[in-house]
Amino acid sequence: WHRQNSAAFQVGLQKNWLSKHTFAYLKAEFNKVGNKTYQTLDNALLNFTHNNQPLAHPLSNSFQEIVLQGSYRYKRWRLATRFNLASIQSDSSLSAVNIVFENAQQSSVKSVKNTQKFFSLSGHFTVNPAYNLELYAQYINRTQISGQPNDQLILFGLRTDLFARYLDF
Repeated sequence: WHRQNSAAFQVGLQKNWLSKHTFAYLKAEFNKVGNKTYQTLDNALLNFTHNNQPLAHPLSNSFQEIVLQGSYRYKRWRLATRFNLASIQSDSSLSAVNIVFENAQQSSVKSVKNTQKFFSLSGHFTVNPAYNLELYAQYINRTQISGQPNDQLILFGLRTDLFARYLDF
């Protein structure tokens, strides 16, 4: 049950710096998923979908993605950024809806290439370090280079962040 181009791989690096009052990390990764890796036209029960949504990766199949992430914390202040660049090759007959509910024919496949960019920059002040209560401001820019408009968001808020950003090993 092997299909051509049905492989995926990920490679990445992460570096952490820790001192008495500061913590910083940088992360870079590259993801590549071949065509039909998580979906099949042969058997709908073998798809990695649930409620017509992909389970394995939000971009589904046939994409290449670069992820760059960084964060710097000094005492109660933190600055974080993230950048994603994804090149997606989508086939009209390979959407989750078509695979689950229809018997799509490969002769009608229409391939469309799309590029997506995501950039986020945020500043945080930790009000209560015991449960990571923080005030934050964030700028988000999402771009699809297929003629669609950009999304730009500016967010302000108060939140608790239960993700511990330290390593115990």
